[in-house]
Amino acid sequence: MAELLIQDQCVTTKDINDLIAGKTVHMRVDAQGDYFDSDDDDDYNEEQLKLFDEACENWKKADFAEKSFDELRADMQDIGNGIYKKVILEGFGELIPEENAKVTLMYSVFFENTSIPIDSTLFQGRQFHFITGAKVPLLLGIYQSVMSMKIQEQAQFIIPCRLLYGEIGAPPRVPPNKDGLLLARVVNVEPACGIDQDAQEYEVKTYESVKKRAEELRVKARNAFNFKKFNFAIRSYHEAVKILENVDTIGEEQDDERNVLVARMLINVGMIYNKQFRPQNACTRFNEAQRYFHKIPNELKGKLLLHKGRSLRNLGDHDRALKCLHDAQKYSNAPEIGQELSQLISEKKKADNEMAQMMQKALNFKNNAATAQKAQTISCVNRDFEKNFKQTIEQFCSNEKITKQMVAENVTKEQRAIMDRILDTEEYKNISLQTMPLENSIKFCLVKNIENTK
Repeated sequence: MAELLIQDQCVTTKDINDLIAGKTVHMRVDAQGDYFDSDDDDDYNEEQLKLFDEACENWKKADFAEKSFDELRADMQDIGNGIYKKVILEGFGELIPEENAKVTLMYSVFFENTSIPIDSTLFQGRQFHFITGAKVPLLLGIYQSVMSMKIQEQAQFIIPCRLLYGEIGAPPRVPPNKDGLLLARVVNVEPACGIDQDAQEYEVKTYESVKKRAEELRVKARNAFNFKKFNFAIRSYHEAVKILENVDTIGEEQDDERNVLVARMLINVGMIYNKQFRPQNACTRFNEAQRYFHKIPNELKGKLLLHKGRSLRNLGDHDRALKCLHDAQKYSNAPEIGQELSQLISEKKKADNEMAQMMQKALNFKNNAATAQKAQTISCVNRDFEKNFKQTIEQFCSNEKITKQMVAENVTKEQRAIMDRILDTEEYKNISLQTMPLENSIKFCLVKNIENTK
C-alpha cells in the first residue's frame, strides 16, 4: 500500500498519482515547516497586524464569503485536476517555469462561506517563497494552482479536498472532506535561481521541535502582553495553537502534553479578550478550549470555567455565568472564583432589581393609562348627565301644572354633587331635591317650593 506523505506541506507526485488512480493510500501528515522559517522577533510588528486586520475587513466584504463554491465555480475556468480558476488581476510575461525558478507568493486559504482563512501568509507576517521543481513546502493543490499563474497575477481558485487537507482533514481544526478557496498573488518570479538554500533546510518537524517553537511564541506573546500589545499577543498565541494542533504526536504522553498546551494558550487568548472587554470573542476561545476539557488537569478546568464565567458576566448572561463559576469550584479552590461569584451575585441582584423596576414602571404606565381612560369615560358620562339634568329642570320649571318630578335613580357621588351644585344657584332657589328610599334603590325627585314661589 502506498503512503501519501504530507511532509512540511509537501506531497510527492508518485503518491498523489496513486491517490488519484483510486488505489489504497495511507496518509501521514508531518509538521508544516513553513512556521519555522525564522525566529527573528522582527517578523511580527504592529504594521503587519494592521495589514492583517485590514485584510480581514476586505475578506468579509468579498463575494466568496457569501456565495457557495458551486456558485463561484460557475464564473471560473476548469484548469484540470478538479481545480477552478478566476483571474482577478492579469499578470505579465510567461507562466512560472517548472524548474529552478524562485517564486515569491502571498496566499490565503478559506473554507466555504467563511471570511477568516484557515491558512495565510499573513499568519507568518511575511511573503512566502519556494523553488519550482524542488521539494516544495506547499500543499499539492496550492502548488498546482500557483503554477498556472504569471508574475504579478492575482487569482482565485477552488481546490478539491484531495489536493488540500484530504478526505480525513486534520480534526479538530480542519474538518474532513473540505474543499478550499485559494486567493493567491505572485509577487515575483526569478528564473534560473538554482536550488534555494532555505528550501533545503526544510525537514520533518517532530513534536519536540514544534513544542520548542510554540514555547518561543508563548514567551513572545507574554512579553507583548506585558507591553500592552494585546493584538500581537493574541496573534502569537494563535500561531502557537495552530502549529501544535497540526503536529503528529507519538504516544499518549505527548498527546496529553500537547492538549494541555493548546488549552492553556486558548485560555490565555480568552483572558486577553476579557481584558479588552470583548466578551463574545473571549467566549469563542473558551469554547474552543473546552474541546480539550476531559484531557486537561483540574486546575486548568477551574481556570477555564472561572474566566468563561467572567466573560458571560460581561455579556450579561448571569445565569450561565453562575453555573460556570459553580462548576469551577468543583475543580479548583482558587480565591478568585469566590471573588468573581460575589461580584456576579451583586451584579445579578442589581440587574434583577432594575428589571423588576422596569417591569413595575411598565405595569404602572399600563394601569395609569387604564385609569385615565376610565376617568375620561366617566367624565364624558357626567357631562351628559349634567346636560340632561339642566334640560329636565328647565322643563320642570316651565310647566306650572307639575310640582314634583322624578329625575334620577341610584346616581353616583359625582352625579349627586352635580345636581346639588346646579340647584344651589339663585336661578333655582325655589326648587329642592328630595330622596325617596326604596327597597333596592334610591330615587331623586325635583320639588317646587310653593310657599317661596308665592
